[in-house]
Amino acid sequence: MGPFQTQTEDATDRLQTLINKPRKREQQSSASAIAMTYARQFLTGAAQLGLILISARTLGATQTGHLALALVFPKVLAAFLNLGMGSANVYFIASRQVAPQTAWAYARNLTTIMSLLGLCLGAVVISIASELFFAGIDESALAISLIALPCILLVSATASILQGMQDFPAFNRAVLFQPVLAFFGVVILWLFDTVNLKLLIILVSLSHGIAGISALVALSLRIPLVSGGVPTGQYARKAFGYGVKSHLSNLLTYLNYRTDIFLVNAIAGPSAAGLYAIAIRLAEQVWLISQAFATIALPRFSTLTITDNARNKVAPQMARIALWLTISAAGLLAVCAEPLIALLFGAEFVASSATFRILLIGVVALSASQILASDLASRGLVGMNLTIMALVLFVNIAGNLKLIPEYGIEGAAMATSGAFAAGLAARLFLTSMLFNTKLWSPLARSGSEIRNIYRDIRGHRHHNNR
Repeated sequence: MGPFQTQTEDATDRLQTLINKPRKREQQSSASAIAMTYARQFLTGAAQLGLILISARTLGATQTGHLALALVFPKVLAAFLNLGMGSANVYFIASRQVAPQTAWAYARNLTTIMSLLGLCLGAVVISIASELFFAGIDESALAISLIALPCILLVSATASILQGMQDFPAFNRAVLFQPVLAFFGVVILWLFDTVNLKLLIILVSLSHGIAGISALVALSLRIPLVSGGVPTGQYARKAFGYGVKSHLSNLLTYLNYRTDIFLVNAIAGPSAAGLYAIAIRLAEQVWLISQAFATIALPRFSTLTITDNARNKVAPQMARIALWLTISAAGLLAVCAEPLIALLFGAEFVASSATFRILLIGVVALSASQILASDLASRGLVGMNLTIMALVLFVNIAGNLKLIPEYGIEGAAMATSGAFAAGLAARLFLTSMLFNTKLWSPLARSGSEIRNIYRDIRGHRHHNNR
């Protein structure tokens, strides 16, 4: 590529960025965006929980475990194949380094290639290794689940453009559509007493397809979906460099969330995996709080310049708020774990209550860690996130292999929570060293901050008394 073409691409990107640059008054405040995102994630989690609830009530623990493994199959493939496309889109669009049209052209092409590759790879896994990874699950059910892969990648790509543009209402609608649609479909099956494993998988795959079409329609209202003149070579190089590191970090993060259930299924059996799936599903409801913060944090932090002193204050404050909101929710659910699980899933699943409580410890650690990870990513330091997540995955796998044979699903929860706590400790140390902040600032206010707040309150009272 010649220098003239590179300069033309840069100039075109800058022009498109200026055209699409949102006005400040049109953007949501961070608080309202976080509230909206949490509401969406809560509804998403409730819909997914409802699907698992109906499955548990009608299919039992073993087939619920089979359902969880079948549905996670295309999601794991999507996590492997996206090459950090979503994170790169959010970072470069939010930081005004690339126009949304350019990012979409890259995402569209990459999604097409990776969808074809993923379908081939998934077919190979089903044909030669299904008994190893998916013991007891019919191959046709796995094939039906695999069909959803292109649509999962498509929704992810589309949503990342909307998130980078900080159009959070459209972003949240795009991500919410699939789980809500799947839930209502499962309710209809339940009302007609036709729930079975294969029908549930067909329904979820169909909901992914409809969600993909809906997301494309939403994006088409904001940018042109087909634009032959949009240059993608310049952005592809930038996105690949950032995206690969982010992708490996995200991949390790995803494996940290899902490795335990595969190991539980392999070591303790599908019935134990069904119990563990219930504990994970409930714990993820608490995790939604910090997810909402992290979703807003990356594009918001990316708009700040590297030298902006506000960065070193905003990230710890946001992490602190997310942490203490998560602690409050986790404490409440830990107290009422047994009656809640019995009410929702039945007495058969009460045995997962102790596992649920242990997982809550990891969710609390993860809440602050996610915000610190977003801060590092917004500075372009995705390699540090990658290193930390590699450490966390090593601790997680080693802990699961050691503790599951001895303690069952409770051992898996111990290993996972311990790994997330190690990740938080590593991020606290790194951020304090790199940015000259207090080690504990993302966890609690310092003594000087508390004294300043106390003085402000006393001064306000004194002024009112006068």
